[in-house]
Amino acid sequence: MAADLGRGHGVVVAVATALPATCRSGVPRSRLAWAWWLVPGAVVGWLAAGPDGFGHRAHLLLGGLCAQAPGHTFVLGGQSLPFDARMTGIYLGALIGLVALAVSGRTRAARPPGFVTWGVLAAMVGALGIDGTNSLLVDLGLWHPYAPSNGLRVTTGAMAGVALAVTIGYLLAETVWARGAMAPFRLVSTREVAGLTAVALPLAALVPLAPGWAFVPICALLIAGSTVTVGGLVLVSGLIATGREGTFGSARQLRPWWGSVATGAMTAIVALAVIRVVAETLLGPANYQ
Repeated sequence: MAADLGRGHGVVVAVATALPATCRSGVPRSRLAWAWWLVPGAVVGWLAAGPDGFGHRAHLLLGGLCAQAPGHTFVLGGQSLPFDARMTGIYLGALIGLVALAVSGRTRAARPPGFVTWGVLAAMVGALGIDGTNSLLVDLGLWHPYAPSNGLRVTTGAMAGVALAVTIGYLLAETVWARGAMAPFRLVSTREVAGLTAVALPLAALVPLAPGWAFVPICALLIAGSTVTVGGLVLVSGLIATGREGTFGSARQLRPWWGSVATGAMTAIVALAVIRVVAETLLGPANYQ
């Protein structure tokens, strides 16, 4: 999992650094703004009506973000989800957290979370690390304190996803807005983190109990979660790379960037998927994992 996240971060930074000059100058020309949606639109069209089944296409698209180990993955209606249980929890938790922060306007917060809140978020990520280490010990045939399960994987993943959302929300608040445009409140409190977690955990826990018809909607949520998460990192990296951090005073000024952010996020996800396909072609699936 750490290797997946590290590889993804490198691709995200590379894509953000390569943003075209129309974005680096600030606001793309309106007559060209539509072109930024061609790549996301093409991917959505391929997902909706491409060759082979939807499940296969979703697995291909998200393959660069997850090892997709069969034994660690939930099966709905005879089809495996495109993320394993841990990544399913992470991206569902991140989606819930980022949507909540955006809708509530918390991404404009001038005050970061307090030390206690950061400690709680670190503990949530630490729970995922402990469970992941336990699973690794099992895979290596070594002593391990407890038997791993997909239920624990999705639960600790959802907690880490909420922590990831808060971290990205903090980076967005610090990177996007000019100081005069920020609101004088804290990004999140410990109680609000608990509230986000209370929403994310039941949703993640219900995934293995979902009926077969829910396969497509859940895949759509996972694709949305990964796109929003990677998109947030693309926006932060892009603003820093182009020297535009802390210069936006309103959402209207930021609007022309959405197309380029969507293109950057989708390009990073597709690039990682291509890297995995090439690696498995050259090395074989077993060696790649």
